[in-house]
Amino acid sequence: MLMSPSWYLYQARVWKRELDGQKTSDEAWFYMFRAFQLAGKTKAADSIVDLVNMKYSGSWVSKALKWYESKPSARNYNNFEKIFLEAPPAIQVHLYSDLVNAYEATCRSKDRDSVIQNWLLSGEWPMELIYYGYNLLQTTPNKAILFSEGPFESTALFLAQKKGLRPDVVVANLELLSYFPYRKCLSQRWEISIPEPISDNSGVAVSQIVDANPDKIFYITLSTAKTIFKYLKSQIFCEGLAYRIKKPSYSTFYKLLDNLENNYNLLYLNDSLSVNIFNRFRAHQFNMVYVPPILQLFDLYYYRDEPEKADKWFKIALNIAQKAGNADLVYTHKLFWNRDGKESERFNKRGR
Repeated sequence: MLMSPSWYLYQARVWKRELDGQKTSDEAWFYMFRAFQLAGKTKAADSIVDLVNMKYSGSWVSKALKWYESKPSARNYNNFEKIFLEAPPAIQVHLYSDLVNAYEATCRSKDRDSVIQNWLLSGEWPMELIYYGYNLLQTTPNKAILFSEGPFESTALFLAQKKGLRPDVVVANLELLSYFPYRKCLSQRWEISIPEPISDNSGVAVSQIVDANPDKIFYITLSTAKTIFKYLKSQIFCEGLAYRIKKPSYSTFYKLLDNLENNYNLLYLNDSLSVNIFNRFRAHQFNMVYVPPILQLFDLYYYRDEPEKADKWFKIALNIAQKAGNADLVYTHKLFWNRDGKESERFNKRGR
């Protein structure tokens, strides 16, 4: 999810006002439902489905809402292509992410890549995420398996791989793990042992897969939902934009340092590549995933008494956070080091 629950709730109110004046708008019904759903307001979303089914049974919006209401494990991803093709053109451009998921779930990689290309050309894709995909792939070693969070992040990785970068990395979409045909495809295509039955809980499912493949290297992206991490917290080690699962033989902190200082392209974070203002806003929100590892580097250099390097990384983190409207998070982290007089005095003497 690229936006906060409060942002989606605001969008739901906007579409409700639209319906107050035009009660037959498929677009308004669909977007209001999705906004409530993405905000985590299940009861409100379910009530919209019931209302639409009662008033517009058999319509495109009725079929679409039924599909989105079902759990991922119960969805028929083969049917989503039909839902996409029947959608009004104004809505189609916003369904690319789910079409990418549908093709990935059914092992149709060529169709998936074609949709990704169309999504890119539509102008609805934040261009900044291409560079994010590059950096994320660079985090992992050869033939790693990388668990990603949903179609936006997976698409960024697929785009980078399509350009020839790190095709050896296996991208495993956490959103689809509960869907048996996807697990079967993943297992056969990449020779991964996936125990059956597998848990509906993504965090537990990841643990099951990792335990069943002791000879393979697993990573999980930082953007993944926090609820998953509570099942893995004693097994994950940050190496940049991804956590390595299970402790390796080397110090992961120095891998994090190497990725940020040598392997990542961070120059794009200074620019706004997307012309579309909404895409630019989404990219700025997504870039917040860089802040935790960058602040770890700030902590290292501050602790080592290397003020210039510490200041460099503090400014990079602050620049990212300011664009996302979250500068207070970075300033608060800096205040942690200034919480007693000695630290504060030492910090201020260095011109901060």
